[in-house]
Amino acid sequence: MHSATRKPGFNSCWPAWGALALVWLSVPALCQQDPAQKTVPPGNAQGKGEKPAAPTPQKPPEKPPSETPKEPEKLQLETPQAPPGEAPKPQVPGAQAPATPRPAEESRQAIIEDIIFRGNRRVPASTLRARIFSHKGDAYDESALERDFMALWNTAFLDDIRLEVTDGETGKIVTFFSIQSQYDPVVIKRAEVVMQDLLSAHGRQFATVRARTRNIPPNSVALTFIVVEGPKVKVGRIRFNGNKVLSSGALIRAMKLSRPVGVPPWFNWFHKTYDRDKVLYDLEKVRELYQEHGYFFALAKEPAVKMTDVKRRWPFFFFSWGRGKRVDLTIPVEEGDQYHLGRFVIRGNKLFKQDILAAVLQMKSGDVFNRTKVTKAVENYRKLYGQFGYINFAANPDIEPDNKKRVINLALDFEEDKQFFVHRIEFSGNTKTRDKVVRRELLVDEGSVFNTTWWDFSVLRMNQLGFFDPLKKEDYDIKQDTKEGKVDITVKLKEKGRSSIGFSGGISGLAGNFVGINYATNNFLGLGETLSVQMEVGTFQKLYSFGFTEPYLFDRPISSGFTIFKSDYRFDQLRQAAYLGGFGQSGLNALQQTPFGQFFAQNFQQNSSGFTTFLSYPLRRSFARIGLTYSFSVSSVQTFSPASQSFFNSLAFRQFQGPNQLNCIVSSQIMPTYVLEGKYFHPINHGRNVLGFHGLASTISGFGGKVPPPFSRIYMGGEYDIRGFDIYTISPIGFFPTIGQVCNRDNTGNQIWAVNAQGQQQPGVCGSYTRYPYNTIQFPGGDTELLTNFEYRVPIAGPVTLSYFVDTGTTFIWRPSQLKLQPETFKPINDLFPYFPTPDHLKPIGLTNFRPRSSTGIELQVILPVVNMPLRIFYGYNWLRLNDRILPPQAVPPLSLFPNQATYNDALKVFAPFRLPDRKTRLGFTVARTF
Repeated sequence: MHSATRKPGFNSCWPAWGALALVWLSVPALCQQDPAQKTVPPGNAQGKGEKPAAPTPQKPPEKPPSETPKEPEKLQLETPQAPPGEAPKPQVPGAQAPATPRPAEESRQAIIEDIIFRGNRRVPASTLRARIFSHKGDAYDESALERDFMALWNTAFLDDIRLEVTDGETGKIVTFFSIQSQYDPVVIKRAEVVMQDLLSAHGRQFATVRARTRNIPPNSVALTFIVVEGPKVKVGRIRFNGNKVLSSGALIRAMKLSRPVGVPPWFNWFHKTYDRDKVLYDLEKVRELYQEHGYFFALAKEPAVKMTDVKRRWPFFFFSWGRGKRVDLTIPVEEGDQYHLGRFVIRGNKLFKQDILAAVLQMKSGDVFNRTKVTKAVENYRKLYGQFGYINFAANPDIEPDNKKRVINLALDFEEDKQFFVHRIEFSGNTKTRDKVVRRELLVDEGSVFNTTWWDFSVLRMNQLGFFDPLKKEDYDIKQDTKEGKVDITVKLKEKGRSSIGFSGGISGLAGNFVGINYATNNFLGLGETLSVQMEVGTFQKLYSFGFTEPYLFDRPISSGFTIFKSDYRFDQLRQAAYLGGFGQSGLNALQQTPFGQFFAQNFQQNSSGFTTFLSYPLRRSFARIGLTYSFSVSSVQTFSPASQSFFNSLAFRQFQGPNQLNCIVSSQIMPTYVLEGKYFHPINHGRNVLGFHGLASTISGFGGKVPPPFSRIYMGGEYDIRGFDIYTISPIGFFPTIGQVCNRDNTGNQIWAVNAQGQQQPGVCGSYTRYPYNTIQFPGGDTELLTNFEYRVPIAGPVTLSYFVDTGTTFIWRPSQLKLQPETFKPINDLFPYFPTPDHLKPIGLTNFRPRSSTGIELQVILPVVNMPLRIFYGYNWLRLNDRILPPQAVPPLSLFPNQATYNDALKVFAPFRLPDRKTRLGFTVARTF
């Protein structure tokens, strides 16, 4: 017979009070283990063929075995003296007694005769039986029983468990005993105190906890904890007395855990809960602030506490009604004298000279003594020596204040210790990812000096792979051999799933409403390759792509890959303006009737397919990469407005001649990909808020006498760059020659309308008109862009963030030669109107080229948990915008071209000055990132 008992690290009678819920304890009065009995875990139980353990001394039974009753009334947890399997059996006359089998044969033939649960009053036996893996009739295996024992223990259903194995008639009988906790009033009282302290730490200083017991026959007790939380106590006003050097506002901002979050004192809903331990911690932060300004002996004393009832009677936006309590704190401060740095020496340094080390302190003799700089200097010294393998380096500051001279003499005692080299680097847990995939991310090599800074970067690079759970300090073991001066590094990896399926959706100014699905495997064949498939369908855009990336080509840090894509994009300025402005179909119809909708708005559909391949190489000792990208695409364009038709047919970007110049537009380009883009995030206000900065510069160019197609040029505006403007509405503007017509008027000044078959006039339809040349405006986009985004992000709660932003940028035509026009485009104009000048390339209007735009405003951002994308609601005010009057080129046609002066006056309207206004403000929302 074998037995095992598992007990927690604390008293087994201790109740599970952490959930502050109703707790029941069934306490048997007589089921107690004999203190003299020692129990053994299942894994240490004596197995067959093993050396038997030394017998444990036990108290001899008071009665001989012969007097022990066959069926005891009470459950004894001691080792039974006469198991049922050893009871004598009646002898059959004439039968020969079987030979006693050897232990090895018995172990091979033993099976589980029955599994019994005893003492489980609250949990049914069927529930416990479902949690184990062994069943009746299975082969007897002690390792399997150990697994069952741990499975039951991990359920936390039972306070304590004991396992006994006895011999049955046909096999082994396995019995699991649930040992109940013994009722102890002292333990219950201690639980009341602990729960009350826990509630007090969460702002419930007036909470009460009491225990109530009820007897359950025959020998158990039901225990109920009755908790009355009481009002929640929050931090109210904080006042400082005695502070002259630093303002009270600066001292309050130094407090992290106790200062009110809501700035107005009457916003008590935002204030933090009161906890005395947290207040004492914040007082130490106040003292550190004074020490940063040289007041080394400043002291923030014990605060005076005043409890006040809070009555919030008027409901407000933040649900400020109800009753509560607040604590007003008055903190006396003793500032003392300001101290300066006196003599500074470094002792025990052998690797570096003192003049080199002194610059790390960032203080000179006579400067105000800053305790924080001393702490940072010690940490920088540790990093400096760690770069040269001195991983056990220590710098102990010795501070000697001179109260008469009000200076502090500082001495740093260095203990450089021994230099360490890397001996072995091993990995564990990477069952799918090969060692070389992880090892090539390391910046330290076996046999080299152990550089702690490079090792930290190596951990960062391994985390950036995305193949494993984030590595922490406890996930890698650096074992030192002080005798040889070597370290062995063992990295414990935990692999993630290689494949993922994602769903996305939202609203965007570029794609409209969109939904998408993607599949990706980020560690294909365990070599770090990435394979991805994506499909996205939106109101204005459809995108299908397949991509593959090889991060280490030929086992060198050369990143290469390709993407095959197919996209359908509908660019409709009028529809997007109506969509983003919230207009319906009637609003869209009204926009289409305006001169802008008829002659100026771009409206085309582009269908493209092709591939992109790239090759990049990292720069030495840098995270930047340099490389080349080659892309090939075949596009077809269908135009739906006169502006798009004339513009596409005029630009010299086509590479063949045919009946339809807008079909099969072949684009083949090679461009450098040294990224001129930067992102910087800087935590401020003790890491609570973040300053974010993003900068971008790019340009595009054609070669071989060709120019980039219109859909490849650069447009700005929208949630991706400058948020206060509509999507793709920022572009230089140029004048483009075209032929217009005007309805003729009779001699009395009335327009001549068309007449139908019944002889009735049709108002709005010209019956007679005159054609003439003029210049219309065109939005060609820029060939170069400059963009900066600035954000100040303040976390509100959880995934909610409030940001103040300033977006500034411009897209301009740097090289007008990239807007070269086809000469044959203007042949009809030159033939009919030889006096009208036609350009060889599109010239931008000076007021619109190199014109910066800027928007400022606020943005509320919520990270959606399913798609892991931010839902952003933003409001932008465009303080730098275009709002100028433009004078078209004055190539006025002669009066002789028109039948009379009235018709001529109508034609002169297109040569009059007009205003180009950008929108002033914009309220929008999207599911996408700016940077």
